[in-house]
Amino acid sequence: MTDDDLAARVQRLEDQQSIVQSLIDYGELIDAGDLEGFAALWAEDGVLELANGQQARGAAAIVEMLQAVMSASTQTVRHLEMNPRVAVDGDTATSTVLYAVARTQPDGFSRVVWMGHHYSSHVRTAGGWKIAGRRNVVDLPETGHPLMGPRVRAPAAAEAVPGSA
Repeated sequence: MTDDDLAARVQRLEDQQSIVQSLIDYGELIDAGDLEGFAALWAEDGVLELANGQQARGAAAIVEMLQAVMSASTQTVRHLEMNPRVAVDGDTATSTVLYAVARTQPDGFSRVVWMGHHYSSHVRTAGGWKIAGRRNVVDLPETGHPLMGPRVRAPAAAEAVPGSA
């Protein structure tokens, strides 16, 4: 193994870890209500597609759409981002993460109320790795997101993610 091979392997691992951290930060920043920090995760022209088909392009529009969703409920929620898969290809990458959302119930206990997958594309920028596009798919319950209504469709995992080339 040459020094160049080792440097390339280390760079790939650093890239993957940076993207995994952004997947974790996505849920934690939403849960903390840190929409400024959340906006910083996105590429300038990033696209978020919700499970109901609603889309927003650009960090400001994404935050505005998210605020509307968040204002529909006063209950505490926690996002759990699990099982990340990241594939880096030069200055672009794709990722898939399983997520679950737990919400406080009237009895005071929190329960997982929906689960799904985030299919994302990422781009390396001068400011680091940013989310170029994300499709939010609700897998369970089959009826869709409890606050946003029924899902429009359940796209195949291989379908192009918004913001990807």
